[in-house]
Amino acid sequence: MSSEQSILNALSRIKYPGFSRDIVSFGLVRSAELVGDKAVIKLAITTSDPKVPAQLKKEVEAALSGVNGIAGAEIEIAVTKPKSSAPPQPGAQTSQHTSSL
Repeated sequence: MSSEQSILNALSRIKYPGFSRDIVSFGLVRSAELVGDKAVIKLAITTSDPKVPAQLKKEVEAALSGVNGIAGAEIEIAVTKPKSSAPPQPGAQTSQHTSSL
């Protein structure tokens, strides 16, 4: 088994917070490689919760600590905020059409 495969196997045990699927099957792992004895992991997530990146980083470090040949990890997490429709601003006019015949 290659080092990259060992890394992905370890990462596949990490569930995305609030979901039952793991970060590998969700497609959040952009790259996973071994440079010397250090794992270099790049994740891309979409969240508005500032706790999620820190939680994932901690879980990735814990998962990789049990992989033979890995002495440390460099983890980069790119965070995108979810796109959603903004609620109406206070004072903004809303249109309501009524007609009577």
